[in-house]
Amino acid sequence: MPNDVLRTLRALPALAACAALLVGCGGGIEYGARGEEITPEAELEIEMARNPRDDGQWPITVEVDELPRPHELGDAVRSYAVWMVEPESETPRFVGTMTYDRDARFGQLHSTTPHDRLTVIVTAEETESPSAPSAMVIARREIHHDPS
Repeated sequence: MPNDVLRTLRALPALAACAALLVGCGGGIEYGARGEEITPEAELEIEMARNPRDDGQWPITVEVDELPRPHELGDAVRSYAVWMVEPESETPRFVGTMTYDRDARFGQLHSTTPHDRLTVIVTAEETESPSAPSAMVIARREIHHDPS
């Protein structure tokens, strides 16, 4: 057999193992919610990894579809912020500002959390780095993450 074919045949078990590992991991677990009063058409989707990373952090992605352009909610509104309320605190912690696609009306933020129980809140904000959440709540979802 030619050397290329032999190399390919030798690589097949490793490729099969990698594919099985990827399939076994699967995607994360998704949690959804509809928008609040000011944006009832908004659709919140939160995806948390099935397992925490080695450092104990859970990867989390927060997405909102049908998100109005910020100025549609008020002339001063500039961004969408993600907040997490964690079990040991009732105070929302600013996680970051969503990247926003005006044409798709879609916002997204990737982050991590050490908690498997938390509340995620998305708000409309007048600044990129707010110190406290505004009263303009787009959507919220309480999560009790149990990947088993």
